[in-house]
Amino acid sequence: MAKIVQTAGRNALGTFAPEFAQYFIGQSYLAPVSTSQVGVFNVTFEPGCRKLDYVA
Repeated sequence: MAKIVQTAGRNALGTFAPEFAQYFIGQSYLAPVSTSQVGVFNVTFEPGCRKLDYVA
């Protein structure tokens, strides 16, 4: 279940995104900026989060 982080504004931290854990070492957070025509999202990474290079 996603953990909701309460912040406001366009730079909101968003919700914990465990579905992307297979691509990163560390935690990432996803916050919708706009979904009216095309989905636009703000992605935030915790300090030290790294992309797994071997995942296509």
